[in-house]
Amino acid sequence: MAALSAAHVEALRQLARQLGDLPWALGGSAMLAVCGIDVAVNDLDVMADAGSASDVHAAFPDFARIGRGPGPAHSAWLLSGRLGDVDVDVIGDMAVRGADGIEVFGLRVARTVVVDGVEIPLAPLEQWQRIYLVLEPVKAQLIAAHLEREQR
Repeated sequence: MAALSAAHVEALRQLARQLGDLPWALGGSAMLAVCGIDVAVNDLDVMADAGSASDVHAAFPDFARIGRGPGPAHSAWLLSGRLGDVDVDVIGDMAVRGADGIEVFGLRVARTVVVDGVEIPLAPLEQWQRIYLVLEPVKAQLIAAHLEREQR
């Protein structure tokens, strides 16, 4: 967890408080850092269920709804905003366009960890490895190496 700054931890605290009982999972580089993978953490990527867009937007009314772009990242919806000094993207049913078409990654929680007294649900590393194979192959390799070390 050393790669998470105090601002990231506070943003996670606020995120968990505002989402309340809504299902979610931390993904992206923050999730990698919490799992012990040495990566720079810039923003928070939060996975949510596609059907929860209205509830999530009600929890974060200042967040902007972003449309789909032409790139490889897709989702049912994306809300983007800031909590304190940290950019946050809440992603409904994250998806990526790979060589075989669009692969949708629904909300899944692999485990829950406690970060500075806050319970944080984590998306599966294997799910983000597949996402990063398309978006950031170096991070996919870091996840693969981490998973290999864990299996020893």
